[in-house]
Amino acid sequence: MTLGRIKAVIAFALPLLAACAGHSVDLDSPSSLPPLVDAGPGTELVLNRREIPIMSDLLSDDQRLYWMDYDGNVQGCQKDSCLSTVLTYAHSGSKYAGPSTDFAIGGEHLYWVALDGTIYSCPRSGCTGEPTRIFRDGRLVYGGTSRAMIADENNVYWPGSSTFYYCPSIGCSSIPESLQTNSSGDLALISGGTVYFTAISATEDSFESVPTDGSTAAITYAEEPLSFLFAVQGTDLYWLNSNSQVSTCSMMDCEHTKRVVLPGTGERQRGNFVLRNGVLYWQGETPYDGPISFCRLADCPASVGTELVSGTVSSFTLDDHYLYWTAGDTPGFATSVSRMPVPAP
Repeated sequence: MTLGRIKAVIAFALPLLAACAGHSVDLDSPSSLPPLVDAGPGTELVLNRREIPIMSDLLSDDQRLYWMDYDGNVQGCQKDSCLSTVLTYAHSGSKYAGPSTDFAIGGEHLYWVALDGTIYSCPRSGCTGEPTRIFRDGRLVYGGTSRAMIADENNVYWPGSSTFYYCPSIGCSSIPESLQTNSSGDLALISGGTVYFTAISATEDSFESVPTDGSTAAITYAEEPLSFLFAVQGTDLYWLNSNSQVSTCSMMDCEHTKRVVLPGTGERQRGNFVLRNGVLYWQGETPYDGPISFCRLADCPASVGTELVSGTVSSFTLDDHYLYWTAGDTPGFATSVSRMPVPAP
C-alpha cells in the first residue's frame, strides 16, 4: 500500500462501532443478487456492491473471496453467490478488528492484523468461537512499515527489521521463530516451500529467497532497482523493475537476466502483478487504482498488452476461470466486487 493510500484511509476511516463477537455471521440481503451468468470474455458481472468501501487487497482461494473494509470488518463470501453469503470473521469495534493492510490466506486459515498489531486467524469456513491470537508485533500496527504478511499450509510469516518471523497457525507460545536470512522486505510471496522477497538496503536492492524449513540460508538472485512486484512460475522468476521493465531469469542461472518490456505499465506499480498459466496480468498506469491489462508471455513484448478492465480498479485476484477485482468511482475507495472470464492461455 502506498503512502498516499495510507493517508487516504486514515482520513476516511469511520469511527469504530461497538464491540461484537468474532464468531458472528452477517448475511447481506440477496434481493438484488444478479443472475450468475457471464456472457463471455470482457463481460463484467458485479458480484457485490458495498456501502462501506473495501480497503485491503482482494484475496481468493478455490471457493471464496476475502477483504477488509474501512470500518475494520474482516469479511469473505462464496464466489458463486457473493452477495448472499457474506461472512464476517471480525466485526468493526471488536479487539479483533482492523483496519489494516496486512491480510493473508494459508492452508485452511485466514490471517489478518488488528488495529493494535496483533495477528489473528480463523478457519476460512468461519470462526467457531473467538479468533485465534497468533502474536502481537508492534511493527504491524496500522500505519507502520510492515506490509508483507504471507502464509502457507502451516505458518504465517511477517518481516522484522532484518529477517522474517513466523508462527504456526495455532499461535506462538513465546518468541516467534525466524528464517535463515539477514534481510527483510516490504512485499513477499511464498511458493513451493520458499519465501521470495525484495531486500532493501541503503546502497542497492536485491531479489532473494529463503526456504521455510531452514535447510539453507537465503539466496540472492539479482541486484537491481526493484518495484517489489514479482511472480514465480515453475523455475522461472519474473519481476517488474523501477524502469517499468519485466525482468525474468531461471532460478538455476539468474546471472543471465532477460528483459521483457511491457508498454503501458507506467510508474512503479502498487502491488498487482500476477503470472498465471502463461499469462501476465498487471495494473497501471497510475501508482494505484489503474486499469488491468494482460499479455501472454509467448506474445510479449510484441504485444503492447490488452486492457481487460478500465476505470479505478483498486485490487484484483484470479483463479483458472475468472478474474475478480474491486473498484469504485473514487480512487482508493472500492465499493464493488466484480468478475469476468480470464483470457485463454
